[in-house]
Amino acid sequence: MLIILLVFVSLYLSIQIIHLLRINLWCFDKPEQSINIQNLPEISVLVAARNEEKNIGKCIESLLALSYPKHLLHIYIGDDNSTDNTASIVKKYCDSNTQVNYISIQKTLGVAKGKANVLAHLCNVAKGDYFFITDADIIVQPLWAKTILSYFKNNVAIVSGTTVVKGDGFLSSMQQIDWLYFMDLLLTFDKLGLKSTAVGNNMAITRSAYEKTGGYENFPFSITEDFMLFYQVRKLGFSTINMIHPNAINFSAAVDNWKILLQQRKRWLKGATGLPFYWWIIFLVYASFYPALLALSFYSFLFVFFLLAVKWLLQSIGVILRLKQLQIPVSISSIVLYEFYSVCITLGTAFYFILPQKVNWKGRYY
Repeated sequence: MLIILLVFVSLYLSIQIIHLLRINLWCFDKPEQSINIQNLPEISVLVAARNEEKNIGKCIESLLALSYPKHLLHIYIGDDNSTDNTASIVKKYCDSNTQVNYISIQKTLGVAKGKANVLAHLCNVAKGDYFFITDADIIVQPLWAKTILSYFKNNVAIVSGTTVVKGDGFLSSMQQIDWLYFMDLLLTFDKLGLKSTAVGNNMAITRSAYEKTGGYENFPFSITEDFMLFYQVRKLGFSTINMIHPNAINFSAAVDNWKILLQQRKRWLKGATGLPFYWWIIFLVYASFYPALLALSFYSFLFVFFLLAVKWLLQSIGVILRLKQLQIPVSISSIVLYEFYSVCITLGTAFYFILPQKVNWKGRYY
């Protein structure tokens, strides 16, 4: 038993060391090609929105501020039966900006549901050779589109960037660290050849690859539509790239209460059921760390304290290093508190996940 416990703990800490080395040695991913600003392609940005009156204006403003020729940039907002002022806000932008297009989603295409159904509609009317996908609670940077395009080459169908949470208060700061830490882990595993998913609020796909998949309306239902698109593309033999670059960091509004946060994480876990078996081994290693430490405490409490300190140190150095690289202010108190938050949200998510109830997301149940 002792050997098994030590194996799980050793695997966990080994992942942390590899993760830290990657952040340090490969700070940012280099573009695959230089972009010829005289020959930029026509692109469409697709945004699915449902009851996003608090965020949609900021999202559209950031998209209109993209450093991209106006005649080559089209913005499509799909309104998924919002019951707030989302529609009226979007229509005001449409009145003053020909780039912005409002699409009211009134019917279901094929087997698509929820966000996948909205994107199916938007892809059917979108223009250009590349579809950029983000969310209504996202703020993009001016060079986002050009930077993402610079990573496309040969057989690459999807390029996926990195998203960071931004907001005020304790819960927002915890989400910021949590997202950055786990998105960096995703990139670490990606570098090792362990592909997982695309980031649904920060990605682009070629029109040709999308059309070859048959579109969202023909995909099996998944509560995480970004994973399903990623899966369908790779099934056809296309390559995908997950990367991090300062100009392609998107900023997401933080979830403002614990209940919605747990619903969000349950949705992610539900969607993760389609991941390859090796990801479930990784999940097992992560899920076993604290239980393993608890069992090891019966052998030596001092040794457990040492392991916790090593884990916290590796994790904290990685987060601090990445935040500094992205020029995001670092709060040492938040770094310290994150360890306690991590334990609570992990246990809370595990408990919430096994509750016999559907996922409530944007007022819809899955």
